[in-house]
Amino acid sequence: MAKKTVKSNTMALMRQLAKDLAAGDIKPLYLLYGDESYLMLQCRDNIRDAVVPGDDGMNISFIPEGGSAEDIIRVADLLPFFAKRRLVIAQYGDFFKKADEVLAEYIPNIPETTTIIFMERSADSRLKQFKAAAKNGTLLRLDAPDEGSLKRWLMNLARQAGCQLAPRTAEYLMATCGGEMFALKNELDKLCSYAPGREITPEDVELLCSPNIENRIFDMIEAMIKGNSRLALELYHNLLELKESPMRILYNISTQLLRLNRIMKMREKELPGSAIADALGISSYFIGKNIALAEAFFSPRLKEALKEAGELEEAVKTGSISDKLAVELLLVKYSKEG
Repeated sequence: MAKKTVKSNTMALMRQLAKDLAAGDIKPLYLLYGDESYLMLQCRDNIRDAVVPGDDGMNISFIPEGGSAEDIIRVADLLPFFAKRRLVIAQYGDFFKKADEVLAEYIPNIPETTTIIFMERSADSRLKQFKAAAKNGTLLRLDAPDEGSLKRWLMNLARQAGCQLAPRTAEYLMATCGGEMFALKNELDKLCSYAPGREITPEDVELLCSPNIENRIFDMIEAMIKGNSRLALELYHNLLELKESPMRILYNISTQLLRLNRIMKMREKELPGSAIADALGISSYFIGKNIALAEAFFSPRLKEALKEAGELEEAVKTGSISDKLAVELLLVKYSKEG
């Protein structure tokens, strides 16, 4: 099922950024990096509105992917046009992946009238330009918020839209759709349009929201373990219609079988469900379902299925069997009584 997000101080960093910008404390450089693109774009827009308020396109320059430090310097050194500041936005240019002496030397000398926003998927803290950015600007690592923060965020968005979202329903929405914030906001917008002015229910989520691939594969494995090969194959072909590759599906089956195997080992140590959920990153909403499924697929057979899934992956890679057939064979075989 959908994973819990890793605990982080992402939301605290964003609150501090909002306070700084509201107080007029604008830095010459902002490095935004991490895996949560929704938050990155939100921070970018908040900084942009503070640096160049209004529709001031004359004083915003974008450096596309593939740009160089020299490209940044060329526009950053320009004076703003009838404004206090100029803004330069460098998006996903990998400026903090490898050493760049030109950029490292320039960062401490950014003009007072210029602010640069770097947006990166990752950044190497060992690099000179990273250390220069930390000393002369603001760094925000924007990873996925923890489950509690995501839940509060969803409930607040629902309130702003005139709807109510109970904590347990918010958990169900995250468990169904995953933790990616763009996807969650799109699903919540859909729910609020369907249920204006009332409380959103788990039944609404089930009716309207699209499960992520992990949840779809979990349902397929559940059908297999319960001996319903027809349903398992139907769910598999539904995934193929959604353009999911058989090899990716097979990999996800292996991953989820491995997780079930780990659950079995933890249950043997009499660990509670909450401890298992925390250890394996499983949504608290669905930990009971994971445990029940692991126990239904008794340990020796689970290990056998896990081993065979790995063997089928190798057979596909060597061309001994087609990827589509490999998944079908696995589903049919382990849908039968062991």
